[in-house]
Amino acid sequence: PEGLILASGYELAPDLSWLTVTPGTLKVPADSIKSAKLRLEVPNKPEYRGKRYAFVVQATLTGREIPVEIYSRVYVNIAQ
Repeated sequence: PEGLILASGYELAPDLSWLTVTPGTLKVPADSIKSAKLRLEVPNKPEYRGKRYAFVVQATLTGREIPVEIYSRVYVNIAQ
């Protein structure tokens, strides 16, 4: 989203499809927490090695009078 600041030294990943969140939709009862799994698949190419990338994950709460969106940053360091 506009105005979201990344940590110093990180850049937005060139391909957002590298990061997948499963399941894509969670039904969470009130006053509880559930986890989703993150899977990262970066192509094994020299231009991506040693880079520091950031992804932004958006969660939307549905079924409310006022829609709520939550954003979270996922930071990854790609090995040399």
